[in-house]
Amino acid sequence: MEAEEILAEAGSKEAASIVASLGALDVLEVFSPQRVTKELKRFGMRDGAAVDLEEMKPDGSERWNLDRPEDQKEVLEMIQVEEPWLLTSSPPCTTFSPLRNVSNGKRDPGVVQEEEELGKARMRTAMKACVRMSYKVEKCIGMFIWWEVYPKELVEAILRGLRKELRERGEISAVEEQLSGPTPDEYVEQEELYKEEFGQFVDDVTGTELPAHLVKAARKEELGWLHKEGVYVKVPRRICEGKGMKPLQLKWLDINKGDATQVKVRSRLVAKEVFQGDYIGWLKEHGAEFCALCPAIFKIAERRLIGLVHGDDFMVKGNGANLQWLDGVLNTRYTARLEAMLGRGAEDDKEMFFLNRKIRFKLDDAARWKLELEADARHAEIVMRYFGFNEKTKGVDIPEEKMRDAERVAEERLPELDAEQAVDYRSMVMRLAYLSQDRPDLGHAVKVLSSAMRSPKQGDMQRLKRVARYLVKVPYLKKIFKQQPMREMEVRAWSDSDWAGDPLTRKSVTGAVIKNGGHTLMVRGVTQKIVALSSCESEYYGMCRTATLAEFVRNVMAFYMGEKVPVVKMLVDSSAAKAMTERRGVGKTRHVQARYLWLQDRVAEKALRVEKTPGAVNDADVVTKVLSGGVMRGHLTRMGFEASDNKGHKALFF
Repeated sequence: MEAEEILAEAGSKEAASIVASLGALDVLEVFSPQRVTKELKRFGMRDGAAVDLEEMKPDGSERWNLDRPEDQKEVLEMIQVEEPWLLTSSPPCTTFSPLRNVSNGKRDPGVVQEEEELGKARMRTAMKACVRMSYKVEKCIGMFIWWEVYPKELVEAILRGLRKELRERGEISAVEEQLSGPTPDEYVEQEELYKEEFGQFVDDVTGTELPAHLVKAARKEELGWLHKEGVYVKVPRRICEGKGMKPLQLKWLDINKGDATQVKVRSRLVAKEVFQGDYIGWLKEHGAEFCALCPAIFKIAERRLIGLVHGDDFMVKGNGANLQWLDGVLNTRYTARLEAMLGRGAEDDKEMFFLNRKIRFKLDDAARWKLELEADARHAEIVMRYFGFNEKTKGVDIPEEKMRDAERVAEERLPELDAEQAVDYRSMVMRLAYLSQDRPDLGHAVKVLSSAMRSPKQGDMQRLKRVARYLVKVPYLKKIFKQQPMREMEVRAWSDSDWAGDPLTRKSVTGAVIKNGGHTLMVRGVTQKIVALSSCESEYYGMCRTATLAEFVRNVMAFYMGEKVPVVKMLVDSSAAKAMTERRGVGKTRHVQARYLWLQDRVAEKALRVEKTPGAVNDADVVTKVLSGGVMRGHLTRMGFEASDNKGHKALFF
């Protein structure tokens, strides 16, 4: 059935999602847990699905059981709709094994015949899937694999071949290529056997080697905790297999929570599909209220505690007594560890790490506090090390230079990077993208580098190398939060746009800076999805984007404070765009879609104030275009960012 027929037949809101899901899977595994599919993202391909007793159905209702006719029908329909490029089928082969046949004479004939019929039925189910695959999908790829455990080399060989085939057919899109390659939290996997045999362990975030004795000690501590909590009971494998189940897949994650000079290894034994506990429910029982806008944010009003939770990491603000109370609440059900408590007291900690960001507490001469936050610079270190840079390498003042049209044309003629270099390029850019969340000075450069992820060329690698040289000059950037009175706390938003800034698509770039008083909370730079016909129009679209971010911050503040927060004040340097928000309707810009006119309503209702600001001090400009060193440093200073020396965070490898 074609997409148009589905739309006509469905005739509902679900029709769009049905069409969008067509071709959503690249790989479908039948009679197999996730073996090939779990590696798809690493090879730059789309999602996959596995149909096996170990796997849940897409709706999460129950596990698959291909011995049931209704589940067999559902798989065939999945092939019909999803049209995967590769189908692997690995039906259980134990029924037909020579070893089983030898013992059949000693077993109940009825049981033997029942097992043989079941094995044949599973083979027929697998063959039906392959036949449906070959009938529905032109030039598809299918294979039978009769191995209990797929060797890693086999999985990688299959995916390399599939990726090559899809590239040649032009089936891998630019978006999927941009998402390929390691993410900042991924690493090049090392075999566990290699680790145990040679005693070498690597950080699962950065890929750097860790001291073996510290890793072994951390793993011993983790196992001790598991035994103490009674997480599992050791039983013979045959008991698990007798219930038709397989042992859970386990993996060690080893991470250096310190730095290169003060190594602090934390090891976690992670298992697939194990429920870790309902932190949210437990906290609600003790008076916690969670923000509807962002469930990671919570408060306990009677204790005057506000905080956020990220996985099993908590950061909470309050007085010492109430923080100790919360620690006790968590430890009554879970095993929680109080890592640090920042404060002005003599016994309080003065620095800590949270989500690999370093936070320092300081007091000035007037006893006013301030917090300094530094990004996880290990990703910067890896990029510098990739190019062989050290303390003697000459750095540069800005991460990018503006290109002339002639230079851009000449660069387009340069050859593409080879396959290995392209993988390295994508990996380094993704690390910088992670770092740029806390470093607005990298925002625009990373956006330009990301646009070349699909087919990076030699010129793109040179631009990446320049960013690495900038990191040599400015390896660390810290954000300062100074103590400020409540009367100064208001949400202010700076909005800016670089009209037709993308030379290829002629799309504009939106820059947004959101502050609470003097504290910079958000810095965002994105390419607009619509081609604006004028600078006024692009500025207006940018204001729409900035206003949504500012409203989010204002509502989160209202949740924390439990009271009404003043309306957002937006500052722009375009008089024409400001005038467009203050009128009603589109006027002569009739092509502007009605969905963008909500901003005019907010201004008319006095729920948003718009003010003019000089372009020279519009800090949103920092992520919209290439800037000189002096201009960039001016923006960073006003936003509360300061350069830090190379001993301020985590020691550089060199």
